[in-house]
Amino acid sequence: MTNSMTNLTDSSVTHVMEEHNVMLHLILPANQVNDVVDCLLAEKPALFFTVIQTQGYGQPQERLTVREQVAGYQNKMMVQIECSEALARQLLVNIKQELPTATINYRILPLIEHGQL
Repeated sequence: MTNSMTNLTDSSVTHVMEEHNVMLHLILPANQVNDVVDCLLAEKPALFFTVIQTQGYGQPQERLTVREQVAGYQNKMMVQIECSEALARQLLVNIKQELPTATINYRILPLIEHGQL
């Protein structure tokens, strides 16, 4: 992947993407989010990330509580971190070492472009 520059409207928005940027998504139960956030806040240099409340559908019924079965979903949290691919992989290793029993699903997605309008 090479660096790219995007120009939207005559000069209102310009952003240069770094090489191999990705978006790391961590999807986890709400009761584990504080531990994951603590791990991320300990990273140097400091990371910028967001935490979003979300709903998980499609889990096998035996994994759901009665309340979740009635509602049809599980309450989950998603942490989104924009970083290099190498850093994303290192973060996964660090989190696994710090929280070996945590139940965290993850995705590493290519980040094609981002900016501010």
